[in-house]
Amino acid sequence: MPRKTPPDAGPAGLARRLRREIAEALAALRGKAPLSDDTVHDARKLLKRARATLRLLRDAIGETEYARENARLRDAARPLARVRDAKVLLAAVERLLEDEKKPRRRAALVRLRRELADERLGVRGRLQDSGDLDEIGRLLAEVRGSMAQWGVADGGALRSGVRRIYRKGRKALAAAESEPSDEHLHESRKQVKYLGNAIAMLGAADAPKLAKLMKRVRRVDDGLGDDHDLALLENRIASLPPVADDAAETLLARIERRRGKLQKKALKRARGLYKRKATAFLQRLPL
Repeated sequence: MPRKTPPDAGPAGLARRLRREIAEALAALRGKAPLSDDTVHDARKLLKRARATLRLLRDAIGETEYARENARLRDAARPLARVRDAKVLLAAVERLLEDEKKPRRRAALVRLRRELADERLGVRGRLQDSGDLDEIGRLLAEVRGSMAQWGVADGGALRSGVRRIYRKGRKALAAAESEPSDEHLHESRKQVKYLGNAIAMLGAADAPKLAKLMKRVRRVDDGLGDDHDLALLENRIASLPPVADDAAETLLARIERRRGKLQKKALKRARGLYKRKATAFLQRLPL
């Protein structure tokens, strides 16, 4: 019996999903003031899903429409990333403090924690007061306005969309393994997230035989995400003025060791995720 694509995974269904995700992100940001980390996190997550949905619609709406709306969604999400970065930097410092016993290194971390706590409040306040929320609303309204003019075609658009996401993921993994720079590792993580979102939206995540695949997606995402957070912390510690002796250098060496372990494990799992050619991978999905 041929596999059936879930009703919401066809082009028209994905367009409805995109409208819903945009509306929910706007509702979150226009809710009760002041903004909380949870509110920003929810809105940012919805905009990530919206971009993932748009990627699956790329061939259905055409390159011009896709490029314009993808840029708008990207620009709408960008101010929210600053709030997220401030939160994860503070959490990363807290984790280092839990294990740090040396007084000089603890002093460096305590000072950094105080600075980051102040910055976290400031970033959230600036988002509330700067007019960025109005700009986000304008960009999302423009996406919704453009969608009303779309002529959504099928013609195998979903299959080609997933194929493109998977192939870009394999390419990003190859680059990260060849040169594990912060940029390449972050790009690989983004592509893994895109693939996981695509599978989930197609309803494939509920198939028992794909449970292992989705588990690997989450683990690669988590591992490379933790590595990215530590990369942000590295840059911040490196910019600190000297506190005492080699405190900063020792902290940086500790972070590098942790990053090395995270990268090794995450890239190994990513190789398992992308071990098939695109055609063989697509055969596992309800397309």
